[in-house]
Amino acid sequence: MSDPKWLAEAKAAKDRMDKARALVGVAADERAMWISRGVDEVGRKQAAAMLEMSIGQVDKAIARARGLARPTGLPTGEDLLWRLYELEMPELAEPERRALTAIVRSTFLDPSWVEQPAELLAQEVEQLDPDELPAGCEQAVLVQRCRSWTRIQALAVLDALTTGAAPAAQQEQKEIA
Repeated sequence: MSDPKWLAEAKAAKDRMDKARALVGVAADERAMWISRGVDEVGRKQAAAMLEMSIGQVDKAIARARGLARPTGLPTGEDLLWRLYELEMPELAEPERRALTAIVRSTFLDPSWVEQPAELLAQEVEQLDPDELPAGCEQAVLVQRCRSWTRIQALAVLDALTTGAAPAAQQEQKEIA
């Protein structure tokens, strides 16, 4: 039995709040690092004046920055994963994208798909009736393409097709090239 709608929505709102809190924490850490760098350049008193903060607040920021691990410059985990998928997303012709979108929307994707996403996707394409494929999409070619993808490429395809991000990611790749 599933949760009532109000309970599911309350849980979803809490998840969004938790993500927002995490982002605020990341931003506060980043701000502390920048304040610390500013203090190194212009001194505590000048930095406090420029930031319109008390020296005590600047000292708290410096303390926070000292407690942080060495910054890597990498984005947050979610942003990093999205960017990785975006970079690894293989280009799909429109008929292939439509065929794979239909498969992804009609297939239950469970955690086992993380192990061999390319092979499982290829097997789903093989099980299709060739008449179900959009014009311009050849079953054998699409099966071979799916099997040629690395795990991260296949996961990128699955993620993009389930979130609807495939056309946007590919459009950005074309504009960059």
